[in-house]
Amino acid sequence: MSTFQKKIYEHISKELGFDFGISEHQTFNLKDIAELVRQAKESETPYTILTGAGCSQSAGIPLAGELVKEMNQKFGVQLRNLSEKDRSNYNKCMNALTHQERRRLLQNHIKNANIN
Repeated sequence: MSTFQKKIYEHISKELGFDFGISEHQTFNLKDIAELVRQAKESETPYTILTGAGCSQSAGIPLAGELVKEMNQKFGVQLRNLSEKDRSNYNKCMNALTHQERRRLLQNHIKNANIN
């Protein structure tokens, strides 16, 4: 666990009053997270759940860079008004697609994802 991650845990622990019992290999499963959210909700404490790209990647969902390549291959017509630089920008590419096109892009990846 990085120093930054430890500081985040310390901040969350202090703000929410949770004792995470931080260790070098601290992990939370879905049941743990659900319990922490339940406790925060019960005590009317605001909460936010942050996940990183590793969550998606370990489930088999491509990272943003890979999705950008796929968008350029599958949706070239939709992206043609973007500059060359913007065609490598995940947010710009996603915004150039319709809701249905974004769903089509991600649907198979999500369908074939492995549960972490």
